[in-house]
Amino acid sequence: MKRKACAEVGIKSFDINLLEQVSEAHLISKVHELNAMTDVHRWFLVQLLLPKHINEEKVLTEISLEKDIKGSWIKPGAAVIDVGTSAIDDLMKKTGYRLVGDVHFKEACTIAGWITPVPSGVGPMTVAMLLRNTLDGAKRVIEL
Repeated sequence: MKRKACAEVGIKSFDINLLEQVSEAHLISKVHELNAMTDVHRWFLVQLLLPKHINEEKVLTEISLEKDIKGSWIKPGAAVIDVGTSAIDDLMKKTGYRLVGDVHFKEACTIAGWITPVPSGVGPMTVAMLLRNTLDGAKRVIEL
């Protein structure tokens, strides 16, 4: 979605796909390569999931899904915006996993007036704001 949105508004995007075994030094060298490119304004989006040895992914995987927001915690008719994403094993999916949010969706649907799904709930707005921030950052660089 991010790649498509960038193309629609005329922002050039670069994909660098690395193996899970990538070393931190190699990842940093890729960042330096991007820094050296004249058509990159140093706005990076690091797409998860990164390897556990590179960033805080290990911490994220330790978050218990048992702590999801339960339906009983929600005020009747409330608008619930779930921005959390966690990958859980799902052998029925081609990827071997599926994304879930921080809200127990089935329970919350019975109480909430509105609820965003995960995935595809707030993602389009996240992409729009990412592009807006990229444009604002580029304008500041040009003004300098």
